[in-house]
Amino acid sequence: MSEYDIEETKSFWNRVAQDWDIQVGDEGDANRILNSDPVLWDFAGNVAGLSVLDAGWGNESA
Repeated sequence: MSEYDIEETKSFWNRVAQDWDIQVGDEGDANRILNSDPVLWDFAGNVAGLSVLDAGWGNESA
């Protein structure tokens, strides 16, 4: 990827970030809630009482 492509990609994501945050909100979008989350929780298994690092790239709280 060229430096131009990287800057263009950053610029795009910066332009749509606020709209994305509105659509996804604090709880996530419907696709994530209904499809991705159940799969991820099944994969993780029972984590009750354990320390878990969430290293995902979710929305940043202000």
